[in-house]
Amino acid sequence: MTGAPLSPRPPHASPIGLVCLVDDDASIRRSLERLLRSANFRVQTYDSAIAFLQRLPTEEGPRCVLMDVQMPGMDGLEAQKHLCATRWPIVFLTAVATEEMRRRALEAGAICFLIKPVEEKALFAAVTCALAKSAETVDATGQKPR
Repeated sequence: MTGAPLSPRPPHASPIGLVCLVDDDASIRRSLERLLRSANFRVQTYDSAIAFLQRLPTEEGPRCVLMDVQMPGMDGLEAQKHLCATRWPIVFLTAVATEEMRRRALEAGAICFLIKPVEEKALFAAVTCALAKSAETVDATGQKPR
């Protein structure tokens, strides 16, 4: 069945949460940013893990990272190590993956490990789950993720 993109909330509703999209491919960033915004997510994009870690957003509210695994400079799995103390939920999205990569990412706490091209429904479900995890962390600790 074709039609409008699946959306977790009506377009007129308040934004659901912040998705920090980290991918070195500009065309992927643009298309994913448009797709996520169409589903009413707030999106900030970064062209590398290093750029994201250097400008880590500090705003309050549910937030997550949607990150490629294979990037120049610092890959997503290395960035995940730097983020582990921050309680930022991570969804990985990659075109080339091994079972070892997937295992390492999930064992280190990633919410999900998706393969490009990803179906809208799977992407929205993973991001919604990560944002819910972020909100739970805030509720349980009384502190926002760092």
